[in-house]
Amino acid sequence: MNVFNLCLCFSPRPLLLEAVKVLKIVTNGTLKQTIAVVDAGAISELTKMVRLKSYHEDGQTWTMEMREIELMRQIICKHAVVALGNIAGKSDELRDKVISLGGLDSLLKWMNNGEYLHFTTLKRCAYTLSNFCKSEKTPLEKTQVEAILPTLNALASHFHPGVSVPILFMFFQ
Repeated sequence: MNVFNLCLCFSPRPLLLEAVKVLKIVTNGTLKQTIAVVDAGAISELTKMVRLKSYHEDGQTWTMEMREIELMRQIICKHAVVALGNIAGKSDELRDKVISLGGLDSLLKWMNNGEYLHFTTLKRCAYTLSNFCKSEKTPLEKTQVEAILPTLNALASHFHPGVSVPILFMFFQ
């Protein structure tokens, strides 16, 4: 797993994108594979990826290079969100670890910052939030539920069923 940590430290976005894609795939594997990713320190790195800032400033004219960088940033964020959701969905303990390292707060800030998110990204966010909300034994704390509810409401009200259905389904499990 040290190779992943090394890749996550690089700033060339294509290498970062490939590293986060691999982490998304590995965290979707077995519990043992997910724990290996967590033990390697990936939660903090994935949380940093969700916090990647846009380089575009209001009123600035977009160049083709800026558009490509921004698109890659959004894709990196999207894959990091799914990887965090995969980790949070494995067990209450892993969910709590993601929360304690700022993963849930970063996700909510990214979703609610006013940036346009394509419905496929919102669909992945709905999946991720549902993983944070499901519980084997320990429900989320009241303050965490209060933080998530406005976003869940917005997603449940979304016009596209690929976004709203995972949220609504979560309530009936």
